[in-house]
Amino acid sequence: MQQGYEPAKAFLLGWSFFLGGIVLYSLKALGLLPPVFIVRHGMLLGSVVQVVALASALSERLNMIRAQLKETNQQLVSSRKQIINRLAIAGEFRDNETGMHVIRVSHFARALAAAFGLNDVQQDMIYTAAPLHDIGKIGIHDSILLKPGRLEPEERLEMEKHAAIGGEIIGDTDSRLMNMAKAIALTHHEHWDGNGYPSKIKGDEIPLSGRIIAICDVFDALTSLRPYKEAWTTEKATGLIQSLSGKQFDPTLVELFMAILPDIIEIKEQYSDSL
Repeated sequence: MQQGYEPAKAFLLGWSFFLGGIVLYSLKALGLLPPVFIVRHGMLLGSVVQVVALASALSERLNMIRAQLKETNQQLVSSRKQIINRLAIAGEFRDNETGMHVIRVSHFARALAAAFGLNDVQQDMIYTAAPLHDIGKIGIHDSILLKPGRLEPEERLEMEKHAAIGGEIIGDTDSRLMNMAKAIALTHHEHWDGNGYPSKIKGDEIPLSGRIIAICDVFDALTSLRPYKEAWTTEKATGLIQSLSGKQFDPTLVELFMAILPDIIEIKEQYSDSL
């Protein structure tokens, strides 16, 4: 029995020193002053009450740090959302489209993202990033951007530059939200069959966020009154979108869009241009 006891005792002593070292190192790193521990006859001695108190203090300090990190992260997310909103408003001052357009497209996009099966965080990201889809129009000359009639071929080519300009305005960041906004600005005019712009990528090469905004943007543009066009009916607009399924638009997303059409119509009525 004595021989069996010694290895177990040695094992427990080893773990005591190991765990004690971790506690001391953690307390030192967090700026907490530990009580004096006395090592005698190979045993780590200390006050049980002091150890419990230290563990409680350590837990409280860690919770405080977690709370501070959470608050900092929330502030960063809030700041990025405010930047997106400010940029979107700046874009609206130079466009024929109303502020309600970007609001409706954002809500359409979140509804379509939900129908696709994206989680709440992903839905919120695409909703927040969507207003910047046409931010590149800031770089288009007024004579083209505000022209009341149909654009000439050379003017159309100039207008198409707004997608690439939008990507440059947003730029490269370490923010997932801003990176999604950039992807949307760059790719919401790409076509499923590769005949879009600016990069002529196709199919799943186009980010999902860009494919979602493509449908939502076109639907709202078609069904909205503009100085150069009458508003289309919902039936006419969705008929065109369905005819372009597999060509301009992701066929899966077109099917889902039609499935949630009652929700889309409700959103459009709730955020109408007359408000």
